Amino acid sequence: MPLDFGDSLELDEAWTFVQKKTRRRWIWCATSCLTRQVWAVQVGGRDLKTLHSLWQDLPADKSWLPCYSDPYPVYHEFFSRQFPFWNHFPSPKGSGETNRAEGTNTSLRSGVSYLVRRTCAFARSTFWLTARIRYFIYFYNLRRKRKLTPTL
Repeated sequence: MPLDFGDSLELDEAWTFVQKKTRRRWIWCATSCLTRQVWAVQVGGRDLKTLHSLWQDLPADKSWLPCYSDPYPVYHEFFSRQFPFWNHFPSPKGSGETNRAEGTNTSLRSGVSYLVRRTCAFARSTFWLTARIRYFIYFYNLRRKRKLTPTL
């Protein structure tokens, strides 16, 4: 789905693990404010490299897009280095600026058994974790698109 003027982007991350709880992986999501679809997802560390990979997965025409995130220092470092005049708005907890991204994380946790907090299911490799998340997001975006499409 193409980016619309008046839309904005919400970035958020959530953690899970692979094989054992000491091997943490972070799931970074970029969510549209208007459509609530997930534009990009990346699984990796909670670092600048993973955020950069997430940014590369977004559509190319994102130069005008305002971006909301939590005040995690990696966001500030990324946007101040890469884009000094970027429309980045760090939002403190309780401000409501990242509600859609948090809702996406909740949907992921309820839809992918690997991400449920207390479960016997866990990912045995980062590959399969990423595959399950991308599979879920594909159908999640289809459902969101159907809700947005007017019926004749």
